[in-house]
Amino acid sequence: MQSAAPVTSPNNSAECEIRTNPVQNIVSGNKSDSAVYAHLLMTQKRGYPLWRPKDDDPRLPDIYKQTGVHIGDVGILDQFGGFDYLFNVCHPADHPLNEGRVPENFKLLEIDYTDIKESPQEFKPSSYVESKPSHISKTVLSGQPLPYRVPQEVGAGLSFSSSATSGALLILPEGGKRIDHQQLSMFYDYAVECAQSWYAHVNEPMARGVHNGALYLVTGFDKARAWGVASFIDANPGTVSLDFVPGALSNVGGHPTYWFSKHNCASASSDADNVFGNQSGCVFLRGFKIAVRHNPFTNIPKFCSSVKYISDLDVEELFPKPKMVSNFSTWYSISQQPNHTPWMPSNECSVLPNHVCLYLII
Repeated sequence: MQSAAPVTSPNNSAECEIRTNPVQNIVSGNKSDSAVYAHLLMTQKRGYPLWRPKDDDPRLPDIYKQTGVHIGDVGILDQFGGFDYLFNVCHPADHPLNEGRVPENFKLLEIDYTDIKESPQEFKPSSYVESKPSHISKTVLSGQPLPYRVPQEVGAGLSFSSSATSGALLILPEGGKRIDHQQLSMFYDYAVECAQSWYAHVNEPMARGVHNGALYLVTGFDKARAWGVASFIDANPGTVSLDFVPGALSNVGGHPTYWFSKHNCASASSDADNVFGNQSGCVFLRGFKIAVRHNPFTNIPKFCSSVKYISDLDVEELFPKPKMVSNFSTWYSISQQPNHTPWMPSNECSVLPNHVCLYLII
C-alpha cells in the first residue's frame, strides 16, 4: 500500500501550519490518519470506514487474499485502520476460511448465505465519498491518452480541493459494490450465544489481549478493486489539494494502478487488487460490535441484549483500544469482583448486569 505523511509545499509552508481545531477534542487527541478518517467519514452512515481496505498479511487463507472480507467474518479493527480477520461463522470449521482458526466447540451459524441485497454498481467510476458534502470539489484532469482499462470518467486523473479545515475523502476510480445480508436477527441471536466463547478464544489460545467491545461480526460491506483515502485536520481553509492519477499497468494485460501525485496538507494512501483483479478491498464495513459482561452476583446463564444504531453511540467507542498484557483468565476473574469491571467501560452498555451488548453498525 502506498502511504505518505502530510505534505507541506516548500513554497507555501506557512499555509500548512497546525492550528487548534475542535475535531482534535472529538477524537480524544488521537490524530492518527486512520482515526481522523474514520471519525469524519462515519457521518455518511455507510458503516465503519477502513483506512486500509485490504489486508496484505501473507498468512491469511488464499481465498481471503482473493476476495477480502466476507459476510460472517469475526475480527478486530486494528490500530492501522484495517480489519484483522479471525474466523467466519457462516462456514464450517474445515472450510478454507476457517482451518486452524475457529474457537473450541465452534458452532456453525446455519443461515441462508444467499439471502443478501446486492448493489453491483453502488458506486460509479470516479465516485468519491466525502465527510461533508460541498466541502470538497472535484475536477477531471486533462492530458495524455487514457491508460489501458482506466475508466473514461477518470480521464488523466482526478483533482480535489477543499475549503474546510478538516475532512476525509474516499476515492473509487473504478466504482464499487455494496452487499448486505438480510437476516440480521439470525446474526444477532447467534452472537449473543457465542460472544463469551469468542472472547475466551481470542484472549486465551490466541493471546491477543483485546478489550471487551473489540470484536466485530460482519453482515455487510462496500468493496472496490481500487481506492484512495485521504484525511486532514487543522488545515487553513483553501490549502488542501490532492491529485489522484492512474499509473502504469501492474503487469502486461493487467489492471491499472492509481496513486496520489499530490496531497498538500493532507495524509493520503492508495492501493488496489492488482494480483487477482477482484473487488476485494473493503472500504466500508457493517455489522455488529460485540461486548459482554459477567454478573458477579449470580451464576444463572441468563442473557439480555441491546442493539443500537452506530449513530446513537460515541464514535470513540468504535476506535481500536490499546491491547492488554494480561491474559483472559486473569482479567476475567478480576472482572467478577463486585464493582470491578476493568475490561468494560461503565458506559459501554446500560442494560442488565449479566448481558451481551450488540451494536449494529450501519
